[in-house]
Amino acid sequence: MLAVMASNSINIQKLAGTWRAALETPAGELPFQLEIYQSGTVWIAAVINGEEQLTTTEIYTDSGHITIRSDIFHSEIIAEADTSFNSMSGYWEDLSRKTGYRLPFRADKDVYHRFSEFPEEPTADIGGTWKVTFTSDSGGVTMAIGLFEQEGNHLSGTFLTNTGDYRFLEGEVNGSKFALSAFDGSHAFLFTGEFDGTGCNGIFCSGIHWQEQFNMVRDHTFVLDDPDMLTGFDGSEPLTFCFPDQQGNATSLTDECFRNKVIIVQIMASWCPNCMDESAFLSSIYDSFQPEGLEIIAVGFERETAFKEVAENFDRLRKKLGIRYTMLLGGGAEKKEAGAAFPTLSRILAYPTTLILDRDHRITAVHTGFSGPATGKIYEAFREKIIRHLHRVL
Repeated sequence: MLAVMASNSINIQKLAGTWRAALETPAGELPFQLEIYQSGTVWIAAVINGEEQLTTTEIYTDSGHITIRSDIFHSEIIAEADTSFNSMSGYWEDLSRKTGYRLPFRADKDVYHRFSEFPEEPTADIGGTWKVTFTSDSGGVTMAIGLFEQEGNHLSGTFLTNTGDYRFLEGEVNGSKFALSAFDGSHAFLFTGEFDGTGCNGIFCSGIHWQEQFNMVRDHTFVLDDPDMLTGFDGSEPLTFCFPDQQGNATSLTDECFRNKVIIVQIMASWCPNCMDESAFLSSIYDSFQPEGLEIIAVGFERETAFKEVAENFDRLRKKLGIRYTMLLGGGAEKKEAGAAFPTLSRILAYPTTLILDRDHRITAVHTGFSGPATGKIYEAFREKIIRHLHRVL
């Protein structure tokens, strides 16, 4: 999401319109659509990937610079416009990483294509379901399912893995080649590949820190591991923990406000887009089931652990997603640290990992990862399953 505050140095109205924005990655240009518009008295910037629009009301113009700041993640775009206000250039920075994590940024006004202005007629059909193998330079293998829809040159969909999905991807088929991208303020994903007549081979690039190869073959029978079985747990005794809230105040499962309540424990991170999707889902679940005795506790494992930064990151999530449930700081971002904080679990494989506790605070289920709205029917089936489980334990 993004926000805009106008000053005398730049007339914000000159920025209004549709922009073809792009980040320059080690694997090439990563495009996305950027809309800047006014709603009432408020200026809004929207990043668009397929069916998703991530909006923000934080666009600042000062001293000739334009700042588009995410209102969910700790990141921002800093740019300058040319004299005609038809182009912007600068950089995007993920401030949560504290390492100068930047990608060059450019945007051109009134340009509407995502990848190619005049793509070739498609000679490949990428739509449908694929078995996908991602292979890192070190030889590590990650299995996934590709779920895509193709209409002419337009391509959209996502990759689903054991630990969650790659959210809303959008792109094109250009002859036998294809490209997909997504930018949400935290993740910057670029997938490029080519159909060879029987399958596809390509490169996946995530920001400046990760590249790997992938292969896709048609296989409608392939299934991933059961996310309810990936993390072992001991449900024989009540779960116990004590973590600080964003002000540093200790909060425990033994506190009176949690006594005799069914608890969902969300092991998450404020910098994690899949956690954002799950938090939106859990916020709606909380509104529906809190009167029946449900409480939710999010335990964040953060890149930024100073309480001031934790408070700012949590407050962004609360404001944007309408979160009313408890949020605590579990520790640093490494999954080994999260695993040590929850020793009754066999491991922490992914953020988020979600626990459901009965009224005695015994673990009844653990779900690893989160498959969000981009997965369509898979997301809807998960939502219905959680609701059925809550009805049983409540």
